[in-house]
Amino acid sequence: MLHKIIKAMIMVLTLSVIGLIVHGCTKDKSEKDDILSYNEDFEHESINDAAREIGREWTLELASSWGTKSNIVEEEGNKFLRLSWIEGRLLKSKRVFASETTFSGRFRVDQSGAAGGFLFARTTIAPFVAVLPDGTRQTINEYENDGYNDGTYAYGVGATGVYIKLQGTLLQINVRTEENDYKTFTKGLGRKYIEVEIPNGKDSLKEFVSVKIEDRDNTLMIYAEDVFLASVEYSDSVDGIFRKAVLKDAEGKVIYDIDNARIADKDATFAIAARGAAIDVDDIEIESVSARRPGDISLEEPKVQKYPDEEEYLDGNRLWQGIPGIERAPSGRLWATWYSGSTTEDEYNWVVLYTSSDDGTTWKGPAVVIDPVYPVRAFDPMLWSDPDGRLWLFWSQSYYYFDGRAGVWAIYTENPDSENPTWSKPVRIGNGIAMNKPIVLSDGTWMLPTAVWRHGADLSMYEEAGSNVYVSTDKGKTWSFRGGVKGIQGSSSADENMVVELGDGSLMMYIRTTIGIE
Repeated sequence: MLHKIIKAMIMVLTLSVIGLIVHGCTKDKSEKDDILSYNEDFEHESINDAAREIGREWTLELASSWGTKSNIVEEEGNKFLRLSWIEGRLLKSKRVFASETTFSGRFRVDQSGAAGGFLFARTTIAPFVAVLPDGTRQTINEYENDGYNDGTYAYGVGATGVYIKLQGTLLQINVRTEENDYKTFTKGLGRKYIEVEIPNGKDSLKEFVSVKIEDRDNTLMIYAEDVFLASVEYSDSVDGIFRKAVLKDAEGKVIYDIDNARIADKDATFAIAARGAAIDVDDIEIESVSARRPGDISLEEPKVQKYPDEEEYLDGNRLWQGIPGIERAPSGRLWATWYSGSTTEDEYNWVVLYTSSDDGTTWKGPAVVIDPVYPVRAFDPMLWSDPDGRLWLFWSQSYYYFDGRAGVWAIYTENPDSENPTWSKPVRIGNGIAMNKPIVLSDGTWMLPTAVWRHGADLSMYEEAGSNVYVSTDKGKTWSFRGGVKGIQGSSSADENMVVELGDGSLMMYIRTTIGIE
């Protein structure tokens, strides 16, 4: 049994290769019902070669607070290739690994010439600010805090999880936790549980060994050659912070547990560090059960309430109002919109619409209220009269303040001159937030400027993070994403955009940034 355990632990060092396949090779991608599957064979001479291959399909960039599809990090002269398999769900501002996922395949990794390395399989938390005992504040990110130092390189390990390190001919398996009482921060506890002498050291990695990792029912389990190796079990709370971690050995015996562990998480991350490594993967397969995220309720059609009598919507009862917009119907009737709810911008926001038949002297309403189910908010409304005289009401919806995606919705009426017109069903146009009116191009295309806030954007929104445009060629029946500006150098934001068509047919976009209007 012991030799199987040793062999199993050796091959856990190859787990990061699985993440590499997930992000770098999606050629044989299939989807049946709610199962997302990847199958691929893979071989590269070095980590740098693997990174270049990934770069053909994915953009390599520095990690943000929400992680990246792929990332090369250089610390103390040593390069790390870190990949994350992200199939999580959004819960408030946290991410929890909700879907069942299995990684399996046969691997061979030659690191005999490497200067040193480690691997960790873990759940991770978004950076948070810790208050140290002396009252100072410190932002805690991945690769920070108390990692290992093998005499040549310092390896930070970030959040909580199981991680493996090969130190010369010694193989170690540990669990690292961050104990947090929300007032003071106690350094992560990198505790050693198993240490085994490996006679051939890194040369032992030259043989093929089967590895499987499962994330099921909030338990991360690692197997090698069908022998159960280690498990981290955790139970989640409503706020997305897991409270208990348990580490088990190959026989299922509990060797460590902690009740006050901050091990919340947004994804499962696998990393490998080396100066050079030949990677050969055979018959890799990754399957994930696509789970509906709580934030997906923001995709549901909200109810359009006409002249509601609930007191909270009525004049004199609203506690906060902002972002007004106005439009005139063909006959001269005015329509005005804004959003309210609560005392600030939060999950209680809803949109109201008022009307006036005497040039604004008196107003009647709310003629319409858009109030999605809690905790989805409706905000940033905008009115527009299209070339055919229809009146459109646009607004945005998000799960809580900003769920990393948001979405632009709209309704329209063909009789805007009526005090109580008939409205269409709400339609979700696309991702992001729209603050300015659409324009009609010279060829008749309708163009709507939208933006996905870059700060806190979901990874699935990578291509749309920034200022964009959606277009319709059938007078608003259907809309599609056309393109956009990802960001402005020197600015951390790029939103609240508007577009104009110039005389030569080219387009100019004005964008609000932290350094001014660009």
